[in-house]
Amino acid sequence: MPTSPEQKAEGWLSVTEVLDAFIPKGLLSWYLKTGAKEAKRLSTVALKIGSRVDELIQDDITKGSYKLSAKDPIEVTNCMEAWKQFKQDYNPRSLRTQIVVNDGLARVTGHVDLITDNTLIDVKCASSIKHNHWLQVGAYYSMLDQVMYNGISEVAILRLDKNLATYQFMTIRQAGYTPTKCSEVFYGLLEAYRFYQTKAEKEE
Repeated sequence: MPTSPEQKAEGWLSVTEVLDAFIPKGLLSWYLKTGAKEAKRLSTVALKIGSRVDELIQDDITKGSYKLSAKDPIEVTNCMEAWKQFKQDYNPRSLRTQIVVNDGLARVTGHVDLITDNTLIDVKCASSIKHNHWLQVGAYYSMLDQVMYNGISEVAILRLDKNLATYQFMTIRQAGYTPTKCSEVFYGLLEAYRFYQTKAEKEE
């Protein structure tokens, strides 16, 4: 979730903004191999697909149905087929979507894609689940209003494969992490991000 103009003026950052500043080794290799221009184009396409899938899932949850457009690429159709299969297999209950989470002290914000009766879920339209994805959901879990959302005991990622129309659902513990550890790593990156950001501003 992008920060609002008011938040930006107060030095707020989004969780994804922080994580995007620290490119994983594998992604950096792909970026260098692909070239800056093509990598930017592919990233923009992927972002549009993810945003459209988020929009359709929101419609499905809040309105009970969704409608694909003739302009939607096959990747969006595949992701939604995977979403339907996930719902059929898991029958998630009490689904809520696009929950804003904030840490006023650290001035960082984000949004949770889905919350069921006991699980926080982030949706990814990707070919694999990356380490940074776990840092993201760990941060979201630590920022979640535990009074309002009492009973959330699990954190997970739902990966919708835009090429194969299949899904992968994995909890953070199945991945070998804990929300606490991933949150700690994220806040370490947040501190590093602000350190380098301040240094760059002083050098200008």
